[in-house]
Amino acid sequence: MKRILLAFLLLTQLAFAGDPHKGQIFYRYVVSPITDMRGDAFTKTHTKAEWETLMSKEGKGFLTAYNIPQGTLDAEALEHLRAFFIHYAKDSDVVAVCEEL
Repeated sequence: MKRILLAFLLLTQLAFAGDPHKGQIFYRYVVSPITDMRGDAFTKTHTKAEWETLMSKEGKGFLTAYNIPQGTLDAEALEHLRAFFIHYAKDSDVVAVCEEL
Protein backbone atom coordinates (compact mmCIF):
# COMPACT_ATOMS: atom_id res chain seq x y z
CA MET A 1 0.00 0.00 0.00
CA LYS A 2 2.85 2.37 0.83
CA ARG A 3 4.44 1.70 -2.54
CA ILE A 4 1.22 2.52 -4.34
CA LEU A 5 0.86 5.77 -2.41
CA LEU A 6 4.49 6.69 -3.06
CA ALA A 7 4.11 5.94 -6.78
CA PHE A 8 0.94 8.04 -6.92
CA LEU A 9 2.62 10.98 -5.20
CA LEU A 10 5.62 10.76 -7.51
CA LEU A 11 3.45 10.67 -10.62
CA THR A 12 1.37 13.64 -9.50
CA GLN A 13 4.54 15.66 -8.90
CA LEU A 14 5.83 14.78 -12.34
CA ALA A 15 2.51 15.63 -13.94
CA PHE A 16 2.59 19.17 -12.55
CA ALA A 17 6.29 19.81 -13.11
CA GLY A 18 7.12 22.09 -15.99
CA ASP A 19 8.95 20.89 -19.06
CA PRO A 20 11.79 23.14 -20.31
CA HIS A 21 11.20 22.05 -23.91
CA LYS A 22 7.51 22.98 -23.78
CA GLY A 23 8.51 26.24 -22.09
CA GLN A 24 10.87 26.93 -24.97
CA ILE A 25 7.97 26.57 -27.41
CA PHE A 26 5.78 28.92 -25.34
CA TYR A 27 8.67 31.37 -25.19
CA ARG A 28 9.34 31.25 -28.92
CA TYR A 29 5.76 31.76 -30.06
CA VAL A 30 4.18 33.81 -27.28
CA VAL A 31 6.79 35.66 -25.21
CA SER A 32 9.57 36.29 -27.75
CA PRO A 33 7.43 38.52 -30.00
CA ILE A 34 6.66 40.67 -26.95
CA THR A 35 10.21 40.86 -25.55
CA ASP A 36 11.96 40.87 -28.94
CA MET A 37 14.79 38.73 -27.49
CA ARG A 38 16.12 35.30 -28.36
CA GLY A 39 15.52 32.64 -25.73
CA ASP A 40 19.20 32.03 -24.98
CA ALA A 41 19.83 35.70 -24.23
CA PHE A 42 16.57 36.13 -22.33
CA THR A 43 17.08 33.20 -19.96
CA LYS A 44 20.58 34.44 -19.08
CA THR A 45 19.22 37.76 -17.77
CA HIS A 46 18.49 36.23 -14.33
CA THR A 47 19.80 33.56 -11.96
CA LYS A 48 17.74 30.53 -10.92
CA ALA A 49 16.72 32.24 -7.67
CA GLU A 50 15.69 35.41 -9.51
CA TRP A 51 13.58 33.39 -11.96
CA GLU A 52 11.93 31.57 -9.04
CA THR A 53 11.02 34.93 -7.50
CA LEU A 54 9.72 36.36 -10.78
CA MET A 55 7.66 33.26 -11.54
CA SER A 56 6.15 32.92 -8.04
CA LYS A 57 2.61 34.05 -7.31
CA GLU A 58 1.34 32.86 -10.70
CA GLY A 59 4.14 34.67 -12.52
CA LYS A 60 2.94 38.15 -11.58
CA GLY A 61 6.49 39.49 -11.25
CA PHE A 62 7.42 38.13 -14.66
CA LEU A 63 4.25 39.37 -16.33
CA THR A 64 4.72 42.85 -14.85
CA ALA A 65 8.48 43.13 -15.46
CA TYR A 66 8.21 42.17 -19.12
CA ASN A 67 4.84 43.79 -19.90
CA ILE A 68 3.12 40.52 -20.78
CA PRO A 69 -0.63 41.18 -21.06
CA GLN A 70 -2.80 39.42 -18.46
CA GLY A 71 -4.54 36.38 -19.90
CA THR A 72 -1.84 35.75 -22.50
CA LEU A 73 -0.40 32.80 -20.55
CA ASP A 74 -2.31 30.29 -18.44
CA ALA A 75 -0.97 28.49 -15.34
CA GLU A 76 0.29 25.53 -17.38
CA ALA A 77 2.24 27.75 -19.78
CA LEU A 78 3.75 29.67 -16.88
CA GLU A 79 4.92 26.44 -15.24
CA HIS A 80 6.62 25.32 -18.46
CA LEU A 81 8.18 28.76 -18.91
CA ARG A 82 9.46 28.66 -15.32
CA ALA A 83 11.15 25.32 -16.05
CA PHE A 84 12.65 26.73 -19.27
CA PHE A 85 13.97 29.88 -17.57
CA ILE A 86 15.51 27.97 -14.67
CA HIS A 87 16.97 25.27 -16.92
CA TYR A 88 18.93 27.86 -18.94
CA ALA A 89 19.41 30.50 -16.21
CA LYS A 90 22.56 32.59 -15.84
CA ASP A 91 23.93 30.33 -13.10
CA SER A 92 22.89 27.09 -14.80
CA ASP A 93 25.45 24.58 -16.01
CA VAL A 94 23.41 24.03 -19.18
CA VAL A 95 24.59 25.84 -22.28
CA ALA A 96 22.03 26.37 -25.00
CA VAL A 97 22.86 25.20 -28.48
CA CYS A 98 21.95 27.79 -31.11
CA GLU A 99 19.52 25.47 -32.87
CA GLU A 100 17.66 24.81 -29.59
CA LEU A 101 16.55 28.39 -29.09
